[in-house]
Amino acid sequence: MAHFTVRRTLFLSLSVLTCLALLFGVGGVRLARPAEPDNAHALKAPPFLSVAYAQEAAPEAALASIFDSEAGIAAYFQSPDSINLATVAPLYRTIETQTAQYIIGSMAVPEYPESEDVHLYIHTNGWAMAYYLKGDPVGRIFDWKGYTGGAAIPTRLENVLNVVVSQIGIAQPTMTFYHFQYPNATHMLLVAEQGPTVNGTDSFQVNLTSAYGYYERSWSLGCYSSWMDSCGYSVDGVSIAGLTDAISQGFVTPAQLAPDAFHTIAVNGGSGAKAGLTLIYRVP
Repeated sequence: MAHFTVRRTLFLSLSVLTCLALLFGVGGVRLARPAEPDNAHALKAPPFLSVAYAQEAAPEAALASIFDSEAGIAAYFQSPDSINLATVAPLYRTIETQTAQYIIGSMAVPEYPESEDVHLYIHTNGWAMAYYLKGDPVGRIFDWKGYTGGAAIPTRLENVLNVVVSQIGIAQPTMTFYHFQYPNATHMLLVAEQGPTVNGTDSFQVNLTSAYGYYERSWSLGCYSSWMDSCGYSVDGVSIAGLTDAISQGFVTPAQLAPDAFHTIAVNGGSGAKAGLTLIYRVP
């Protein structure tokens, strides 16, 4: 059976001028740019939080408490127009809290089972936010159904918000990420790799600079090829997960992905095998 290995190296550097270096192929081509890597998303607290914190009366005051106590990674946008809750209510699988101003509940992610439902908050003032719970690894947000390889990495949170955008009929808005449990984090990095066309192994390498502070490292694995026995995910040759026609995610320990050293993350299987790494970190 043929075996393919694509070496792709991601390096968060110690210098602003060499903040990113990507090596492609065996020979390698070095690219450097004075910015965070592609698929590094700035994390910013939703503006509506400051309003909620400032309120002393329900229902707005309750929002800050709800999100602080239960929310983890989130994506949000604000509509240029007010939102009619009756218009968006049919999107919810389950409504947990509803007032005259907002709805909080769970919504199905298209093409995913109920276990992967996303929590959804929509307010009449135009704010919409999708989030997973604080105990969930950030790696859960990879939209493996929508990922076909390449640099663009879709997420389930954006997937759900795009459904909301379509439902309320507005132009595509800018979506922003935030992690409620890591308010001091400044960035989220997503790295993804798809298995080779022929059953084998693909990999990428990552080197985390100790100049940054890391709040979470997490992994994700999707396995969708019906003809394939299984898919696997490993870090430096140590197996992390193995699946057959399923998805899973979990945390990577600091010891498994220590800074200032290159680590190899590999996905084995065919093109239906998709592996991801997420980092939540702070740039000084």
